[in-house]
Amino acid sequence: MPKTNASGKGRAKPTTIRLPDDEDAFYRRRAHEAGLTLNAYLSKLLLEGAVAEKVHEFAETLDQKIAALAAVGKAERDGVPDEILLSIMTSEALLAEIVSAQDVRVVNRAREAAKARMKELKGALM
Repeated sequence: MPKTNASGKGRAKPTTIRLPDDEDAFYRRRAHEAGLTLNAYLSKLLLEGAVAEKVHEFAETLDQKIAALAAVGKAERDGVPDEILLSIMTSEALLAEIVSAQDVRVVNRAREAAKARMKELKGALM
């Protein structure tokens, strides 16, 4: 039976990375401290970088949508329910925190940040 990777997508394709001795030692030490193999540790770092990039792109899109909402006329803005605005703000704040923390309290902090942002936005819309 062929060896599979953790994602369940079949055999993992090997990739070679050449590192100077000091960087190799650094990453091996960090992997050991994290209780991971060097391969698993480097894979984790690469995945986190990709996720961070997508989160950043999504946050930029949300910022654009929020700016567009702020630019529309008051009558149109009044038609947007607070629940939708709160959801947008929560998503934006949560995405910003996901990259830096994986903690249950992240959702509460994100919601509080969203409420503050919504209050600012509503003040700007008046």
